[in-house]
Amino acid sequence: MSEIVEPQPSQHVCDWAAGSGGLLLQCRNYVERHYGKKDSERLFFYMQESNPSTANISRINMYLHGVRGFHQAPPPTAFEPHIFGKAKQNDSDNLTV
Repeated sequence: MSEIVEPQPSQHVCDWAAGSGGLLLQCRNYVERHYGKKDSERLFFYMQESNPSTANISRINMYLHGVRGFHQAPPPTAFEPHIFGKAKQNDSDNLTV
């Protein structure tokens, strides 16, 4: 999926169903391979997960892989996804995956 969306440095990457955080980490790896390690640290991550146990796993996974710049939103409701206000879907600097 990260190869399809082709994230670039300074973009905000949102994952509405983050699971273990693997997709966000793959986006970071993509930027590192194509732009270098320094630019991979310029990505901004937003994640949301409805299962609290899985949300904890994704947060730990991000820390274990050295990612410190991420925002983890509380579990969503059907009427108010919390992440939407952080990164606007129609903005060219943002990716929603």
